[in-house]
Amino acid sequence: MTNLFTTTCIIMLCGAAAKISAQTPCSGGSAAGYPCNNVDYYAHLTLPQMGAPSPLEGSGCWGWTNTSSGREYALMGLENGTAFVEITNPANPVLIGNLPTQTVNSGWREIKTYQHYALIVSEASGHGLQIFDLNQLDNITNPPVNFTASAVYTGFGKCHNIVVNEASGYAYGVGTNTCSGGLHFVNINNPLAPVGAGCFSSDGYTHDAQCVIYEGPDCEHVGKEICICSNSDTETIVDVTNKSAPVMISRTGYAGEGYTHQGWLSDDQRYFVMNDEYDEIQFGHNTKTYLWDMSDLDAPFVTETLLANTACIDHNEYYKGDLIYQANYTCGLRILRHAANAPHLSQVAYFDGTPGSNAATFNATWNVYPYFPSGNVILGNIEEGLYVVHPNVTAGAFPADDDRDNDGYAACNPDCDDNNPNVWTSCATCIDNDNDGYYVGCDAYITVDGPDCDDTTPYANTDSDNDGVDNSCDICAGFNDLLDLDSDGIPDGCDAINNCNTQYTINQNFVSGDNEYISAVNYIQATNTIESGAVIIYNAGNYCDLLPEFWAKSGCDFHAYIQGCTPSLPPVAEDPLLFAKENNTASLNVLLQKETTAAALQLQIFPNPAAAGTAVRAQVVSEAGGFVLNVMDIQGKKVAQWEVFQSDAGEIFSWTLPSFLRAGIYMVQVQGKNNVCSRKFVVQ
Repeated sequence: MTNLFTTTCIIMLCGAAAKISAQTPCSGGSAAGYPCNNVDYYAHLTLPQMGAPSPLEGSGCWGWTNTSSGREYALMGLENGTAFVEITNPANPVLIGNLPTQTVNSGWREIKTYQHYALIVSEASGHGLQIFDLNQLDNITNPPVNFTASAVYTGFGKCHNIVVNEASGYAYGVGTNTCSGGLHFVNINNPLAPVGAGCFSSDGYTHDAQCVIYEGPDCEHVGKEICICSNSDTETIVDVTNKSAPVMISRTGYAGEGYTHQGWLSDDQRYFVMNDEYDEIQFGHNTKTYLWDMSDLDAPFVTETLLANTACIDHNEYYKGDLIYQANYTCGLRILRHAANAPHLSQVAYFDGTPGSNAATFNATWNVYPYFPSGNVILGNIEEGLYVVHPNVTAGAFPADDDRDNDGYAACNPDCDDNNPNVWTSCATCIDNDNDGYYVGCDAYITVDGPDCDDTTPYANTDSDNDGVDNSCDICAGFNDLLDLDSDGIPDGCDAINNCNTQYTINQNFVSGDNEYISAVNYIQATNTIESGAVIIYNAGNYCDLLPEFWAKSGCDFHAYIQGCTPSLPPVAEDPLLFAKENNTASLNVLLQKETTAAALQLQIFPNPAAAGTAVRAQVVSEAGGFVLNVMDIQGKKVAQWEVFQSDAGEIFSWTLPSFLRAGIYMVQVQGKNNVCSRKFVVQ
């Protein structure tokens, strides 16, 4: 009787396993009740089934394949630790075990792999970097089990994410409590004995990054280890080849920035697909994907954007061949294809693990992982757990389209000049006597700033003022030779008269070390960015119009005079000075304008109330001696400030208040030498 009962139970269990192991195809826009297109459903494990009882949540996920056995595993971040789930049979996932959090629970946990090790970080205080030997998983015969970390790196405590470059054997902590939140280098060539190797902190907080040995189309940087960092408001590219002296190659913003979150390089490293986590909420548009052209790492730019037909927030995305796999919060997995010709991006498949909501909220799918040899994809869902699916679209080879001049020769190899068809058909015909990678006569593509006019001393070591022009070729040593606003052939830094045109529209960005004085008879209109460390002065006869794109960043020294064109700048104490002060997070939309005369200190604001994004004008009738204009939110936090250091009694000054102000109640206060005026205004 006992044997019969045992046999019967085995038959029942096998039958149940067979029933749940069947793949559920996507048909008529649905797979097992989940909205889909070209993606089949395999399985779903809830958070409690993975060791995270309610109300605990999930976070990041990653994958690993044992190349010896071929077994595939999903690594799922949980609030209380990490779950290891075998998905070799994708419709019958098995929880192998859990690694508890190193300190306390946290809703942020991220995982990457190096060789056969998992690297796990968390925002939990004091957590550090857990390192776990994944080879253990194949040997577990009675799952699930509780694991312990194989090693722990304590060079940082909390960490937002971990980035791994398997080619170099380095990991990079980002958003840690060290390095000003920037890149924290860790040598993991011996994964069980990780060693801190330095920092890059010059651009502050890094939210996410991808680090690679560069083999893309920018010949100047081939062979270097670079990190493309999503730094909240820019894509910042850093050369980390020398860990003791990392170098920022470029720092680039873009239109429509809300919060620069994450991105991934295409296989040929020509393109970088990026998501912005706040733009859907801040600007009210649908899911927006940004495609960057990285042909020139010193000057990358957004070449294309794609607006989806849903409002979801995009969170993470990855290239695999010519496909892009996106984790779009409430919309789940979205798959785009990158075509050879523009427009490059189009959606070809999707799977939504949370039917009924495509709202722009921070719920549902945190991450996806598309790199299993089986072609299966996992989705890590914050509230629902782990999904295993199988797309029915096949990733092809990434399209090669880096032949800009269509002469049949791709950039770098062998066409070292990819601007002039058939001029240089082989880099062997170019002259590079000093072996610095810059070629005399054919540097138009390799160096955007021009040819190597000194081919006896390595270019990269003789550009003291960092203007892209060799010292021996400098027109204006110590200044940027490329800045010549009045087009007289004399760089602004050495131009005694400089510029006194009637007006200027300035879109040239200024970086650390730039020192510019720009003067106009009538007006100056500015849409540029002034980086930390730049010293910039505008002087116009009637007004300086700082448009919404204009950004004077923290750490720069920026001033705007309203006094008329002068060849040289008089002392601050002797003339009226209008100073626009950055509010640390957003661009200014300010009109500085000197008008007529009246009497006593007065303040007017109109229209009031105003719709969000509407230009709101503040007009101040000053008293003698200057004043300060402050804009404060309902909590009393100052969001903008301008100062007039000297003024005559009765002068009228006007501003267009910042357009970035969100709906709410604000207080505008003008403080003179003897009086204070305040006005409440409402943004609807």
